[in-house]
This record gives sequence, C-alpha cells and structure tokens, in this order.
Amino acid sequence: SLLFAVNRKLLDPVSKRVFFVPRPVLLAVEGAPEKTVTLPFHPTADLGSRSIRTAGRFYLPGDDLEKLSAGSVFRLIDLYNLELVESGETPRAKYLGDGLVQGTPKLQWATLAGVRLSVLEPGLLFDDAGKFNEGSLKTVEGVAEEAASGLAVGEVVQFPRFGFCRKDSPERMVLAHK
Repeated sequence: SLLFAVNRKLLDPVSKRVFFVPRPVLLAVEGAPEKTVTLPFHPTADLGSRSIRTAGRFYLPGDDLEKLSAGSVFRLIDLYNLELVESGETPRAKYLGDGLVQGTPKLQWATLAGVRLSVLEPGLLFDDAGKFNEGSLKTVEGVAEEAASGLAVGEVVQFPRFGFCRKDSPERMVLAHK
C-alpha cells in the first residue's frame, strides 16, 4: 500500500541492516576458514559497522535450506561460497572460496554467538467478512547476528529479506512492515 511505501522510503536511509535467520537450522561447514568479517550497518549511509567472527558453524534459514539439495552451490551473504554436501536433519556443506559466483543463491546467516529472538508479525485483525482473525498475530522464532543485542529498545532496523522491525524487548522484535 501507499503507507508502506512511504514508511519504507523514510526508514530505509536511517535503519541499520542486521542479519536475521528465521526458523534457524544449524549448518556445519567443512574446511571453512576462521574469519572475522567487518560489515557496514547500511550499504550507503554511514551508520557504523560491526565485526563478526566465524568458525565454520552457522544458523541458516530453514526455508532456504529446504530449497537446496546436495551439490547445490550458494553464498553466505558478504562472506563466502559453499556447496551443500548433505541436507536433512544435520545438514553439512563444504567451503568453496570467497570469490563472487554469479547466479548462486545468497543466504542470511548468523554464528553460534547469535541472539535468539522472537519476531511478532501482526496481520489483519478482521477478515473480509468482518470476522475476527484469530491468526492475526504470528510469532517467528529465529537467530539474529550478535549485533542485535546492542540495539536500543524502540530502535527500528531492517532484517534483510524479512522486513523492518522495532526492538520491543531484549528477546523480542515487532515487524513493522515487509
């Protein structure tokens, strides 16, 4: 809607980007180098940066992992490339290098130092017939990168590929809009 477009236009230039992994699945990566990556909080505005230490184990979005099969090549956003070796209950991948590979899926990630968060996702309170929608408030469980613990209550951030969220408490965010 027009309201969401206006909100997005106002929030986008002033909102930090923080990785959020909904419905996380733990992935072990064979041959992954220990690495510290420094990423800006915003692609163009100077909102500071954060450093993330990686050690070959990551939380990835369960929905994204389900779309991949053994042999699939993908990239952890702003980090490196992987090949899925085994999917299912205990997925494993192997490190393929740092260089960008065109056409590969790019997945959000968080390390084991990530912060467990619940995101409240409000929906329509009433359906088209005017009946109360009992499923109007959903909760999405996930893991955000460690920098999420430093956000102030009330601060609005963008979880890329998820939406703009406001910090409600140390363990809870509220989705403002997608």
